[in-house]
Amino acid sequence: MILLFTENISYSARYVTRHLFKMKQPFEVFLETDTIDFSYNWSSSKKKLSVFKNEQFVCDYEEITSVWAHRSEINIGKSYSGLNGEEQVYVKRHRDTQIKSIQELLHKKKCLGRFGKLNFNKLIFLDVCKQLKIPIPKTLVTRKKVDLNEFFEEQPNGIIVKSIARNFHHCVSISEEEQIWQQGITNEVKGIQLDQIPDEFDLSLFQEKLDKKYELRIFYLNGMCFSQIIFSQKHSFSEVDYRQGLGGSEMRQCNFNLPQEIKNQIKSLMNSLDLNIGCVDIVVTKQNEFVFLEVNPSGIFTDMMDNCNYDMHYEIAKYLMR
Repeated sequence: MILLFTENISYSARYVTRHLFKMKQPFEVFLETDTIDFSYNWSSSKKKLSVFKNEQFVCDYEEITSVWAHRSEINIGKSYSGLNGEEQVYVKRHRDTQIKSIQELLHKKKCLGRFGKLNFNKLIFLDVCKQLKIPIPKTLVTRKKVDLNEFFEEQPNGIIVKSIARNFHHCVSISEEEQIWQQGITNEVKGIQLDQIPDEFDLSLFQEKLDKKYELRIFYLNGMCFSQIIFSQKHSFSEVDYRQGLGGSEMRQCNFNLPQEIKNQIKSLMNSLDLNIGCVDIVVTKQNEFVFLEVNPSGIFTDMMDNCNYDMHYEIAKYLMR
């Protein structure tokens, strides 16, 4: 039995399950709204664990052959409503213990992805890159304007600011005519904007603005690299953040033959981060230096199927099969 954990709308999960269905592989999909529970029956003579989805029996733990943690964490459906402060603390501890137990048990199986690491910490990523001597942009993480001013003066090509956590996309205004959405993207910080920044602010991530030649997005799957080149510098709207050029633009994207040295660096990085799947973003500068930006363990890669004629979904299905 293959268990897949995914968000309610995931084209990748749909494609993978189609492959599994064609290959007659038994599987069960847990959407982010579905609950999972383990029933433990341990005695001196036997040890039995049963898996339940929305209180319905799925299989015994021993029957699980592989797991895909894809864009959805463990949901056990506990509620804090109607509880006082002390009761909420107790229920939270009970809930966290149960979730951690289920995570550990599923990670012992052949598990693609890692629960609890679906949105990786950017600061840990940058630190591990430094340890492995993998090039990253010059970076400042601060909440003080005096440090930011000094960093700005040291970067001849300018600086950018990005979210220190996961990228966000949420609705900020709704009217009868339209909805206004705000998206977390990478933005350039110009000198005139520095004057408007207060002396102290929330902890923020600033980096040098790289002199880009083009950008790369690499889908990593258990040692394999599927690479895509993105000609983001051909248009002004995608120069700083190539995601601004996605969705109907003429920004060119196609296959890229990744050098073996960079493949080795990606593999070492993912092993150090304890990740066996994810999307790695890299900038190639005009000096032909490969600079690593970040890794997204649950990044979207369906566009690479159309642009590069890759079939990563079939590769994922093969990995999940016994």
